[in-house]
Amino acid sequence: MTEDLIPERFSRRVLTHAIAATFVDGYPLVMAIQGPSGDGKSYQLARCLEGAEFRPLTLSGAALSGSHEGDSTSALRDLYARAQGFQVANDEWPVLILEDFDLSPAGQKEDSKYTVNSQLLTGFLMNLSEQVSIAGVGTRKRYPIFLTGNDFTILHKPLMRPGRMDIFTWIPTSDEQSLMILSVLRKRIPELRLEDAEKLQADFPDLPIAAFAAALNDCVANAIYKHVASDKPVQFTQIRQKIAVEAIAVPLSGLREALRRRGRFDFSPGCFIEEG
Repeated sequence: MTEDLIPERFSRRVLTHAIAATFVDGYPLVMAIQGPSGDGKSYQLARCLEGAEFRPLTLSGAALSGSHEGDSTSALRDLYARAQGFQVANDEWPVLILEDFDLSPAGQKEDSKYTVNSQLLTGFLMNLSEQVSIAGVGTRKRYPIFLTGNDFTILHKPLMRPGRMDIFTWIPTSDEQSLMILSVLRKRIPELRLEDAEKLQADFPDLPIAAFAAALNDCVANAIYKHVASDKPVQFTQIRQKIAVEAIAVPLSGLREALRRRGRFDFSPGCFIEEG
C-alpha cells in the first residue's frame, strides 16, 4: 500500500495514461475521469501523479470560463505554456488537470447554446490531442491532460472520439472505499485499522469519501472550539497560543456521530457516458 492508500485500479489507469500519453505519438492525450461527486477523483489523481514524480498543474472548469471569445482557449493555452516553462526550468514532467470540466464552457446542458467559447475550447483540445504541433502552443512536447467531472455526457461528442480521449469511470467498490476511508481517517485516528474502515463503509454505504473527510473536519473543529471555549470571551490571540491542531485526535465514536449527521444529506450519483 502506498502512503495515500490509492486503490490499485485507479493508480494503474492514471499512470498508464500519463506514461503512454507522454511517450506514444497517436495515443490520446486526454483522459476524462468521471464518477459520482466526492469519491476522491481529484485528490487521488494529484497524489497518484505526484507519487510517480509527475507534477500536476491544475485549472478549474470555472477558471476556463470567459466573457469574451477565446478566453477559455487562452486560459488553457497559458496553462500549457506554463507546463512547458516549468518542465524546462525544473526538469520535471508536468501533467495538466482540468477539474470539474463538465462545468467549463465545453459542457453544454440541453437548455444552453453551444457558444463560440465552447467551440474554440473543444477545438483546441481536439487539436492538442491529435497533434500538439498544430495547436499553436510553441512546442511539440506532449503533456498529458486529465479532465475530472461528474457528467461527461454533455461534452461535444467529437472530442470524445476514440483516439482523442480515453474515458475512465471511477465508481469505487466497497473494498476500494474502505481503503480510501482508511487513508482519509488515519491521520486523526491513528489506531484505525483496515477492518475498522471496512465496518465504517458497511455502516455508511451511501456516503461518498468526501463525507468521511467532512465528518472528520467536523470533529476537529468541534474539538478546537471545546478546547478554547473555556476562555470568555473567545479571542484569537489566546486561541493561537493554546491550540495545537496537528495533535488533535478524533475518537471513532465521535466520528460515527458526525457521519450520522452527514448521512442526512442526499448524495446521488449522476449519469455517465460509456467508457472508451
